[in-house]
Amino acid sequence: MSFFKPQRVMFFFVTALALLFLSANSVLCKLAFFNQGIDPFSFSAIRLISGAITLLLCVSLFSKTSFSWHNYAIKKTQFISSGLLFLYAIAFSYSYVLIDTGVGALILFGTVQIAMIAYALLTKQNVGVFKIIGGGIALFGLGYLLLPTSSSSVSLKGALLMALAGLAWAFYSIIGKNTQHPLLSTSYNFSYSVLFVVLFALISFPQIHLSAQSFLYAIISGSLTSGIGYVLWYMVVTKIETSTASIIQLIVPVLATVGGVVLLDEALTWHIVIASTIILSGIALLALQKEKR
Repeated sequence: MSFFKPQRVMFFFVTALALLFLSANSVLCKLAFFNQGIDPFSFSAIRLISGAITLLLCVSLFSKTSFSWHNYAIKKTQFISSGLLFLYAIAFSYSYVLIDTGVGALILFGTVQIAMIAYALLTKQNVGVFKIIGGGIALFGLGYLLLPTSSSSVSLKGALLMALAGLAWAFYSIIGKNTQHPLLSTSYNFSYSVLFVVLFALISFPQIHLSAQSFLYAIISGSLTSGIGYVLWYMVVTKIETSTASIIQLIVPVLATVGGVVLLDEALTWHIVIASTIILSGIALLALQKEKR
């Protein structure tokens, strides 16, 4: 059977692993913040620095193209990506101090997919009624998610920070779609993002505190689920259309929500279930036209 060709099975495995790693980032971040185990800046800094170190090691071991700080052409093209990576990481961390895992993942990936589809519309990729309707439904779902209920309410500040993280990640993904060397490109992004970490530290003078366990969660998030995870995702998005990437990422908020409920004892209310259904249905409809073409 053609489905079980080695190349197809490997692509499926890489895609599944990338999605698992992407969803694990939300859970690891909330686990690290449990009982104020770490501050948001320290988590972001450890995540980016450990990711950079891991990727430099991977480049030296597996890449045919060597890493060079003096490669100006790559430095110039990667600088924007590294800034977007830092913006995503820092907004992501500060947001999760204020909102639950599942809510954060919904806002993050809802924003990411809407932004990516908006980009596809602006660049004339499969413009059609399904995308317009789907985008409207997803936006409505995000608005519904933010509505306060009798039992709970979502922090507006936390939601806006996560939306900012989503915008940064969307443009990071769009730029990364054109890369020919995912491992090397991601290594540059993480390495240059450390410059932004240093600058932010000098400006903000954060109050640093962390426990050993939270430090370990940040290391795992940086080296494995971010560093290696983003390389795997780069490998996926360079081989598929933007609309297809939107569809398969639907699983990430679901996995993050399950992780929050199981590992962090977060409440799964009907309000979140309904909002999730609306948002994910809208995103699915965004890509439906591509599948019918």
